[in-house]
Amino acid sequence: MKTIYGLYTKKENLFGLIIDDVISKSCCDKLIDSAKPKLKKSTTLEPKIDGYRTSSNCFINYSENTIASKISDIVSRITEYPTENFEALQVLHYNEGERYKKHRDAFDENDYKSETKRGGQRVWTAYTYLNDVKDGGETSFTEIDSVVKPKAGRMVIWMNYFNKKIIEDSMHEALPTVGCEKWGATVWVRENKFT
Repeated sequence: MKTIYGLYTKKENLFGLIIDDVISKSCCDKLIDSAKPKLKKSTTLEPKIDGYRTSSNCFINYSENTIASKISDIVSRITEYPTENFEALQVLHYNEGERYKKHRDAFDENDYKSETKRGGQRVWTAYTYLNDVKDGGETSFTEIDSVVKPKAGRMVIWMNYFNKKIIEDSMHEALPTVGCEKWGATVWVRENKFT
């Protein structure tokens, strides 16, 4: 693994990292193959807006998949949170032109109290790209003008919540793919044990 660069807030506080070679290309391919039969259309928490999130996804338990377990171990080492705080690994597939518009992964605590009761806030997000993407499909951090290019085995990991406050500069979007597909895997880390 090697760190490519950091993500900094407008106030120049480090809140994320881009790391290459977190897992091998063959591990990426195996994780994709294990996810393909389980894919369903992605959803969002309310309100549902047509065209806002157009990918497909499935969830994989860490105890049932050695590659998912390997990713969770890496995330645990970086964040210093135990894997019991992690939501299940979400594997995502984007067909040509699919995207996820601007959003933050942390919950608005006034609107999503039922979610925060399941383990508190999403304090970290770790997204691992599972394939090389010819064109488009970047993760764009819109508030800080930073764009991460997909590459198999590359992880972008960032804080959503710090000192009881949402990090406003964690706003991001998955840009549409152009003439190709994109695969990725997300780990969301909660403040407390996830139930």
